[in-house]
Amino acid sequence: MPDNRLIIVDPALRSLTGHHYHFDLSLVEAGEGVGIPCAVLANLALDSEKIVSRLQAIPVFHHNQYECLQPSPGRENDLGQLNDYFTAVFRQTLGGVVNDGDIVVFHAATPAVLLAIGRWISEFLPARRIFVIAILNLGYFIDADSRKPSDLSPFYEGFFDLIRDQDASRLWVWSEHAEAASALMEIAGDGVAIEAVPPIFPKRLETAGKGGVRDGKIRICHQGHSKPERGTHLLFPVAERMIKALGDSVRFDFQVNFEYVDTLWTPELARVMEDHIEAMRDHPQIDLHEGPLTTDAYYDRLGRADLVLLPYTGAYKFASSGLFVEAIAAGKPVVLPADSYLEREAGRMGGGAVAFGAFDQDAIAESALEAVSGLASMQDQAACARNKWWDSESLTSKFKSALSRLS
Repeated sequence: MPDNRLIIVDPALRSLTGHHYHFDLSLVEAGEGVGIPCAVLANLALDSEKIVSRLQAIPVFHHNQYECLQPSPGRENDLGQLNDYFTAVFRQTLGGVVNDGDIVVFHAATPAVLLAIGRWISEFLPARRIFVIAILNLGYFIDADSRKPSDLSPFYEGFFDLIRDQDASRLWVWSEHAEAASALMEIAGDGVAIEAVPPIFPKRLETAGKGGVRDGKIRICHQGHSKPERGTHLLFPVAERMIKALGDSVRFDFQVNFEYVDTLWTPELARVMEDHIEAMRDHPQIDLHEGPLTTDAYYDRLGRADLVLLPYTGAYKFASSGLFVEAIAAGKPVVLPADSYLEREAGRMGGGAVAFGAFDQDAIAESALEAVSGLASMQDQAACARNKWWDSESLTSKFKSALSRLS
Protein backbone atom coordinates (compact mmCIF):
# COMPACT_ATOMS: atom_id res chain seq x y z
CA MET A 1 0.00 0.00 0.00
CA PRO A 2 1.33 3.50 -0.86
CA ASP A 3 2.04 6.17 1.74
CA ASN A 4 -1.62 6.82 2.46
CA ARG A 5 -2.64 7.29 6.07
CA LEU A 6 -5.92 7.71 7.90
CA ILE A 7 -5.79 10.68 10.27
CA ILE A 8 -8.75 10.97 12.65
CA VAL A 9 -9.34 14.33 14.31
CA ASP A 10 -11.26 13.74 17.54
CA PRO A 11 -10.78 16.41 20.24
CA ALA A 12 -13.16 14.51 22.57
CA LEU A 13 -11.17 11.25 22.65
CA ARG A 14 -9.65 10.87 26.09
CA SER A 15 -10.72 7.52 27.61
CA LEU A 16 -11.48 3.90 26.81
CA THR A 17 -15.16 4.39 27.50
CA GLY A 18 -17.91 5.71 25.27
CA HIS A 19 -18.60 5.99 21.59
CA HIS A 20 -15.60 8.12 20.77
CA TYR A 21 -13.18 5.32 21.54
CA HIS A 22 -15.53 2.77 19.93
CA PHE A 23 -15.83 4.83 16.76
CA ASP A 24 -12.15 5.69 16.48
CA LEU A 25 -11.19 2.06 17.09
CA SER A 26 -13.61 1.05 14.34
CA LEU A 27 -11.99 3.40 11.84
CA VAL A 28 -8.53 2.17 12.82
CA GLU A 29 -9.68 -1.44 12.34
CA ALA A 30 -11.13 -0.54 8.93
CA GLY A 31 -7.84 1.08 7.92
CA GLU A 32 -5.89 -1.93 9.08
CA GLY A 33 -8.18 -4.12 6.98
CA VAL A 34 -6.90 -2.46 3.80
CA GLY A 35 -3.34 -1.85 4.98
CA ILE A 36 -3.62 1.86 5.73
CA PRO A 37 -1.88 3.06 8.92
CA CYS A 38 -3.86 5.35 11.19
CA ALA A 39 -3.33 8.02 13.79
CA VAL A 40 -5.76 9.92 16.02
CA LEU A 41 -5.34 13.52 17.14
CA ALA A 42 -6.97 13.41 20.57
CA ASN A 43 -7.52 15.39 23.75
CA LEU A 44 -4.59 16.29 25.98
CA ALA A 45 -6.41 14.60 28.87
CA LEU A 46 -5.83 11.11 27.44
CA ASP A 47 -6.05 8.79 30.43
CA SER A 48 -4.90 5.47 29.01
CA GLU A 49 -1.68 4.21 27.45
CA LYS A 50 -3.82 1.67 25.60
CA ILE A 51 -5.40 4.48 23.59
CA VAL A 52 -1.98 5.80 22.67
CA SER A 53 -0.65 2.40 21.62
CA ARG A 54 -3.77 0.93 20.00
CA LEU A 55 -4.90 4.02 18.11
CA GLN A 56 -1.54 5.74 17.69
CA ALA A 57 -3.19 8.61 19.50
CA ILE A 58 -1.43 11.96 19.74
CA PRO A 59 -2.63 14.29 22.54
CA VAL A 60 -3.23 17.70 20.99
CA PHE A 61 -6.40 19.49 22.11
CA HIS A 62 -7.11 21.39 25.32
CA HIS A 63 -10.78 21.70 24.38
CA ASN A 64 -13.36 19.36 22.82
CA GLN A 65 -16.24 19.76 20.41
CA TYR A 66 -18.96 19.58 23.10
CA GLU A 67 -18.03 22.68 25.05
CA CYS A 68 -20.35 25.72 25.19
CA LEU A 69 -23.23 23.88 23.49
CA GLN A 70 -25.67 24.15 26.39
CA PRO A 71 -28.02 27.19 26.18
CA SER A 72 -26.56 30.14 28.05
CA PRO A 73 -26.10 33.92 27.57
CA GLY A 74 -23.32 34.66 25.13
CA ARG A 75 -23.10 31.11 23.90
CA GLU A 76 -22.58 32.20 20.30
CA ASN A 77 -19.58 34.30 21.30
CA ASP A 78 -18.11 31.39 23.26
CA LEU A 79 -18.59 29.07 20.29
CA GLY A 80 -16.93 31.62 18.03
CA GLN A 81 -13.92 31.70 20.33
CA LEU A 82 -13.77 27.90 20.39
CA ASN A 83 -13.81 27.83 16.60
CA ASP A 84 -10.94 30.33 16.60
CA TYR A 85 -9.03 28.05 19.00
CA PHE A 86 -9.56 24.99 16.81
CA THR A 87 -8.70 26.99 13.68
CA ALA A 88 -5.31 27.87 15.14
CA VAL A 89 -4.60 24.32 16.35
CA PHE A 90 -5.66 22.77 13.04
CA ARG A 91 -3.37 25.11 11.10
CA GLN A 92 -0.45 24.48 13.42
CA THR A 93 -0.87 20.73 13.95
CA LEU A 94 -2.58 19.35 10.86
CA GLY A 95 -0.48 21.50 8.59
CA GLY A 96 2.61 19.67 9.76
CA VAL A 97 1.06 16.20 9.97
CA VAL A 98 -1.03 15.74 6.83
CA ASN A 99 0.73 14.62 3.64
CA ASP A 100 -0.49 14.16 0.08
CA GLY A 101 -2.69 11.08 -0.20
CA ASP A 102 -3.85 11.16 3.44
CA ILE A 103 -7.49 10.78 4.42
CA VAL A 104 -8.48 13.19 7.20
CA VAL A 105 -11.61 12.35 9.19
CA PHE A 106 -13.21 14.98 11.42
CA HIS A 107 -15.28 13.00 13.93
CA ALA A 108 -18.48 14.33 15.53
CA ALA A 109 -18.37 17.87 14.18
CA THR A 110 -20.47 20.27 16.26
CA PRO A 111 -20.92 24.06 16.16
CA ALA A 112 -17.92 24.35 18.51
CA VAL A 113 -15.59 23.20 15.75
CA LEU A 114 -17.52 23.46 12.47
CA LEU A 115 -16.17 26.81 11.30
CA ALA A 116 -12.63 25.70 12.08
CA ILE A 117 -13.11 22.56 10.00
CA GLY A 118 -14.56 24.57 7.14
CA ARG A 119 -11.68 27.04 7.24
CA TRP A 120 -9.09 24.27 7.24
CA ILE A 121 -10.78 22.47 4.35
CA SER A 122 -11.04 25.65 2.29
CA GLU A 123 -7.33 26.36 2.82
CA PHE A 124 -5.79 22.89 2.56
CA LEU A 125 -7.99 20.87 0.21
CA PRO A 126 -7.23 23.02 -2.87
CA ALA A 127 -3.52 23.10 -2.04
CA ARG A 128 -2.88 19.43 -1.19
CA ARG A 129 -3.87 16.12 -2.77
CA ILE A 130 -5.75 14.91 0.29
CA PHE A 131 -9.18 13.50 1.05
CA VAL A 132 -11.46 14.76 3.82
CA ILE A 133 -14.47 13.20 5.55
CA ALA A 134 -16.49 15.48 7.84
CA ILE A 135 -18.98 13.61 10.03
CA LEU A 136 -21.85 15.77 11.26
CA ASN A 137 -23.61 13.17 13.37
CA LEU A 138 -25.07 15.20 16.25
CA GLY A 139 -28.45 16.86 16.12
CA TYR A 140 -27.54 20.39 17.17
CA PHE A 141 -28.69 21.65 13.77
CA ILE A 142 -32.42 21.08 14.40
CA ASP A 143 -34.85 21.66 17.24
CA ALA A 144 -35.79 18.31 18.81
CA ASP A 145 -39.53 19.06 18.85
CA SER A 146 -40.13 20.92 15.58
CA ARG A 147 -37.31 19.72 13.32
CA LYS A 148 -36.88 23.37 12.35
CA PRO A 149 -33.35 24.79 12.26
CA SER A 150 -32.03 25.48 15.75
CA ASP A 151 -30.41 28.68 16.96
CA LEU A 152 -27.08 27.00 16.18
CA SER A 153 -27.86 26.44 12.51
CA PRO A 154 -25.84 29.54 11.44
CA PHE A 155 -22.69 27.62 12.36
CA TYR A 156 -23.72 24.90 9.92
CA GLU A 157 -24.55 27.49 7.28
CA GLY A 158 -21.10 29.00 7.76
CA PHE A 159 -19.47 25.59 7.40
CA PHE A 160 -21.37 24.84 4.19
CA ASP A 161 -20.49 28.25 2.75
CA LEU A 162 -16.81 27.54 3.38
CA ILE A 163 -16.84 24.15 1.63
CA ARG A 164 -19.44 24.78 -1.07
CA ASP A 165 -17.00 25.13 -3.98
CA GLN A 166 -14.54 22.43 -2.95
CA ASP A 167 -13.72 19.34 -5.01
CA ALA A 168 -16.57 16.94 -4.17
CA SER A 169 -14.52 13.94 -5.29
CA ARG A 170 -12.13 14.54 -2.39
CA LEU A 171 -14.58 15.84 0.23
CA TRP A 172 -17.38 13.80 1.78
CA VAL A 173 -19.90 15.13 4.30
CA TRP A 174 -21.59 12.39 6.28
CA SER A 175 -24.45 12.34 8.74
CA GLU A 176 -25.73 9.47 10.84
CA HIS A 177 -29.02 8.68 9.12
CA ALA A 178 -31.32 9.75 6.30
CA GLU A 179 -33.51 12.04 8.43
CA ALA A 180 -30.47 13.94 9.70
CA ALA A 181 -29.03 14.19 6.19
CA SER A 182 -32.33 15.57 4.90
CA ALA A 183 -32.46 18.22 7.64
CA LEU A 184 -28.86 19.19 6.92
CA MET A 185 -29.54 19.45 3.20
CA GLU A 186 -32.23 22.04 3.93
CA ILE A 187 -29.64 24.10 5.80
CA ALA A 188 -26.84 23.50 3.29
CA GLY A 189 -28.74 24.55 0.18
CA ASP A 190 -27.38 23.88 -3.28
CA GLY A 191 -23.89 22.67 -4.03
CA VAL A 192 -23.25 20.45 -1.01
CA ALA A 193 -23.90 16.70 -1.00
CA ILE A 194 -24.56 15.02 2.34
CA GLU A 195 -24.49 11.26 2.55
CA ALA A 196 -26.43 9.36 5.19
CA VAL A 197 -24.23 6.65 6.64
CA PRO A 198 -24.89 4.26 9.51
CA PRO A 199 -22.58 4.11 12.52
CA ILE A 200 -19.37 2.16 12.44
CA PHE A 201 -18.59 -0.09 15.40
CA PRO A 202 -15.62 -2.19 16.50
CA LYS A 203 -15.33 -5.81 15.39
CA ARG A 204 -16.01 -6.79 18.99
CA LEU A 205 -19.71 -5.92 18.54
CA GLU A 206 -20.13 -8.66 15.95
CA THR A 207 -19.70 -11.30 18.65
CA ALA A 208 -21.79 -9.58 21.33
CA GLY A 209 -24.59 -11.85 22.42
CA LYS A 210 -23.05 -15.03 21.09
CA GLY A 211 -22.36 -17.76 23.65
CA GLY A 212 -21.68 -17.04 27.31
CA VAL A 213 -23.05 -18.56 30.49
CA ARG A 214 -26.64 -17.63 31.35
CA ASP A 215 -28.39 -18.04 34.69
CA GLY A 216 -31.95 -18.39 33.38
CA LYS A 217 -32.91 -14.90 34.55
CA ILE A 218 -34.22 -12.16 32.28
CA ARG A 219 -31.45 -9.54 32.07
CA ILE A 220 -32.24 -5.92 31.26
CA CYS A 221 -29.42 -3.59 30.27
CA HIS A 222 -28.83 0.15 30.18
CA GLN A 223 -25.40 1.76 29.89
CA GLY A 224 -23.50 4.76 28.65
CA HIS A 225 -23.11 8.29 29.96
CA SER A 226 -25.66 9.42 32.53
CA LYS A 227 -27.78 12.28 31.20
CA PRO A 228 -31.25 13.59 32.09
CA GLU A 229 -32.44 13.21 28.47
CA ARG A 230 -31.36 9.57 28.62
CA GLY A 231 -33.63 9.02 31.61
CA THR A 232 -30.88 7.76 33.88
CA HIS A 233 -32.80 9.05 36.90
CA LEU A 234 -35.72 6.75 36.01
CA LEU A 235 -33.73 3.50 35.93
CA PHE A 236 -34.13 2.60 39.60
CA PRO A 237 -37.89 3.38 39.85
CA VAL A 238 -38.50 1.32 36.70
CA ALA A 239 -36.43 -1.55 38.07
CA GLU A 240 -38.36 -1.45 41.37
CA ARG A 241 -41.68 -1.59 39.52
CA MET A 242 -40.52 -4.53 37.40
CA ILE A 243 -39.12 -6.45 40.37
CA LYS A 244 -42.45 -6.00 42.16
CA ALA A 245 -44.25 -7.50 39.15
CA LEU A 246 -41.74 -10.20 38.15
CA GLY A 247 -40.04 -11.12 41.40
CA ASP A 248 -36.74 -12.98 41.25
CA SER A 249 -37.00 -13.76 37.52
CA VAL A 250 -35.45 -10.48 36.43
CA ARG A 251 -31.96 -8.94 36.72
CA PHE A 252 -30.63 -5.52 35.73
CA ASP A 253 -27.23 -4.51 34.35
CA PHE A 254 -27.02 -0.73 34.80
CA GLN A 255 -24.13 1.65 34.27
CA VAL A 256 -24.05 5.15 35.73
CA ASN A 257 -21.31 7.48 34.55
CA PHE A 258 -21.63 11.06 35.76
CA GLU A 259 -18.91 12.62 33.63
CA TYR A 260 -21.24 15.51 32.79
CA VAL A 261 -22.84 15.97 36.21
CA ASP A 262 -21.69 19.60 36.55
CA THR A 263 -23.00 20.72 33.16
CA LEU A 264 -26.11 18.64 32.49
CA TRP A 265 -27.72 17.87 35.84
CA THR A 266 -29.56 20.25 38.14
CA PRO A 267 -28.48 19.97 41.79
CA GLU A 268 -31.91 18.60 42.69
CA LEU A 269 -31.85 15.87 40.05
CA ALA A 270 -28.24 15.03 40.85
CA ARG A 271 -29.24 14.44 44.48
CA VAL A 272 -32.03 12.13 43.32
CA MET A 273 -29.50 10.16 41.31
CA GLU A 274 -27.15 9.95 44.27
CA ASP A 275 -29.96 8.41 46.34
CA HIS A 276 -30.77 5.96 43.53
CA ILE A 277 -27.13 4.96 43.13
CA GLU A 278 -26.87 4.30 46.86
CA ALA A 279 -29.99 2.11 46.71
CA MET A 280 -28.72 0.16 43.68
CA ARG A 281 -25.19 -0.50 44.93
CA ASP A 282 -26.04 -3.48 47.10
CA HIS A 283 -29.32 -4.49 45.49
CA PRO A 284 -29.33 -8.27 44.90
CA GLN A 285 -31.01 -7.96 41.49
CA ILE A 286 -29.06 -4.99 40.12
CA ASP A 287 -25.51 -5.26 38.82
CA LEU A 288 -24.48 -1.61 39.00
CA HIS A 289 -21.29 -0.36 37.36
CA GLU A 290 -20.22 3.15 38.35
CA GLY A 291 -17.97 5.13 36.02
CA PRO A 292 -16.54 4.18 32.63
CA LEU A 293 -16.53 0.72 31.06
CA THR A 294 -13.87 -0.70 28.78
CA THR A 295 -15.04 -1.69 25.31
CA ASP A 296 -14.87 -5.40 26.18
CA ALA A 297 -16.83 -4.95 29.41
CA TYR A 298 -19.37 -2.73 27.68
CA TYR A 299 -20.06 -5.32 24.99
CA ASP A 300 -19.98 -8.20 27.47
CA ARG A 301 -22.81 -6.59 29.41
CA LEU A 302 -24.74 -5.84 26.24
CA GLY A 303 -24.14 -9.37 25.01
CA ARG A 304 -25.73 -11.04 28.02
CA ALA A 305 -28.81 -8.80 27.94
CA ASP A 306 -32.24 -10.08 26.98
CA LEU A 307 -33.68 -6.60 26.72
CA VAL A 308 -32.17 -3.11 26.35
CA LEU A 309 -33.91 -0.26 28.19
CA LEU A 310 -33.79 3.20 26.59
CA PRO A 311 -35.87 5.54 28.81
CA TYR A 312 -35.13 8.53 26.59
CA THR A 313 -36.94 11.88 26.31
CA GLY A 314 -38.24 13.78 23.30
CA ALA A 315 -34.67 14.91 22.64
CA TYR A 316 -34.47 11.73 20.56
CA LYS A 317 -37.32 12.67 18.27
CA PHE A 318 -34.84 13.02 15.42
CA ALA A 319 -31.54 12.00 17.02
CA SER A 320 -30.09 8.52 17.02
CA SER A 321 -28.39 6.70 19.90
CA GLY A 322 -25.24 4.61 19.95
CA LEU A 323 -26.67 2.15 22.47
CA PHE A 324 -29.80 1.78 20.33
CA VAL A 325 -27.87 0.92 17.17
CA GLU A 326 -25.58 -1.37 19.13
CA ALA A 327 -28.66 -3.18 20.46
CA ILE A 328 -29.93 -3.68 16.91
CA ALA A 329 -26.51 -4.86 15.74
CA ALA A 330 -26.35 -7.32 18.66
CA GLY A 331 -29.90 -8.62 18.07
CA LYS A 332 -31.34 -7.26 21.32
CA PRO A 333 -34.99 -6.24 21.81
CA VAL A 334 -35.40 -2.66 23.02
CA VAL A 335 -37.80 -0.49 25.00
CA LEU A 336 -37.76 3.03 23.58
CA PRO A 337 -39.74 6.28 23.26
CA ALA A 338 -42.72 6.52 20.90
CA ASP A 339 -42.73 9.12 18.14
CA SER A 340 -38.93 9.05 17.98
CA TYR A 341 -36.32 8.30 15.36
CA LEU A 342 -35.52 5.19 17.39
CA GLU A 343 -39.06 3.85 17.02
CA ARG A 344 -39.15 4.63 13.30
CA GLU A 345 -35.77 3.01 12.72
CA ALA A 346 -36.65 -0.10 14.73
CA GLY A 347 -39.77 -0.45 12.60
CA ARG A 348 -37.76 -0.05 9.40
CA MET A 349 -35.37 -2.76 10.55
CA GLY A 350 -38.19 -5.18 11.32
CA GLY A 351 -39.31 -4.65 14.90
CA GLY A 352 -38.05 -6.07 18.15
CA ALA A 353 -39.14 -2.97 20.06
CA VAL A 354 -41.87 -1.75 22.42
CA ALA A 355 -42.45 2.02 22.68
CA PHE A 356 -43.66 4.00 25.70
CA GLY A 357 -45.87 7.03 25.13
CA ALA A 358 -44.91 9.19 28.12
CA PHE A 359 -41.60 10.07 29.74
CA ASP A 360 -42.39 8.83 33.21
CA GLN A 361 -41.42 5.80 35.25
CA ASP A 362 -44.87 4.16 35.15
CA ALA A 363 -45.23 4.33 31.37
CA ILE A 364 -41.68 3.09 30.84
CA ALA A 365 -42.11 0.24 33.32
CA GLU A 366 -45.41 -0.83 31.72
CA SER A 367 -43.75 -0.96 28.30
CA ALA A 368 -40.82 -2.92 29.71
CA LEU A 369 -43.21 -5.43 31.31
CA GLU A 370 -45.02 -5.72 27.98
CA ALA A 371 -41.70 -6.45 26.30
CA VAL A 372 -40.88 -9.16 28.83
CA SER A 373 -44.26 -10.82 28.32
CA GLY A 374 -43.66 -11.01 24.57
CA LEU A 375 -39.91 -11.54 24.76
CA ALA A 376 -39.72 -14.69 22.62
CA SER A 377 -41.41 -13.02 19.65
CA MET A 378 -39.36 -9.85 20.12
CA GLN A 379 -36.14 -11.84 20.17
CA ASP A 380 -37.04 -13.43 16.84
CA GLN A 381 -37.69 -9.99 15.36
CA ALA A 382 -34.47 -8.61 16.85
CA ALA A 383 -32.46 -11.49 15.38
CA CYS A 384 -33.84 -10.70 11.92
CA ALA A 385 -33.06 -7.00 12.42
CA ARG A 386 -29.51 -7.93 13.44
CA ASN A 387 -28.96 -9.93 10.26
CA LYS A 388 -30.39 -7.13 8.15
CA TRP A 389 -28.13 -4.58 9.84
CA TRP A 390 -24.92 -6.51 9.29
CA ASP A 391 -25.91 -7.43 5.72
CA SER A 392 -26.96 -4.00 4.52
CA GLU A 393 -26.50 -1.26 7.12
CA SER A 394 -23.04 -1.79 8.58
CA LEU A 395 -20.59 0.84 7.47
CA THR A 396 -17.52 -1.29 8.13
CA SER A 397 -17.38 -2.94 4.72
CA LYS A 398 -18.39 0.28 2.99
CA PHE A 399 -15.66 2.21 4.73
CA LYS A 400 -13.06 -0.39 3.80
CA SER A 401 -14.17 -0.06 0.20
CA ALA A 402 -13.96 3.71 0.43
CA LEU A 403 -10.43 3.59 1.82
CA SER A 404 -9.32 1.27 -0.96
CA ARG A 405 -10.85 3.54 -3.55
CA LEU A 406 -9.37 6.74 -2.12
CA SER A 407 -5.92 5.27 -1.77
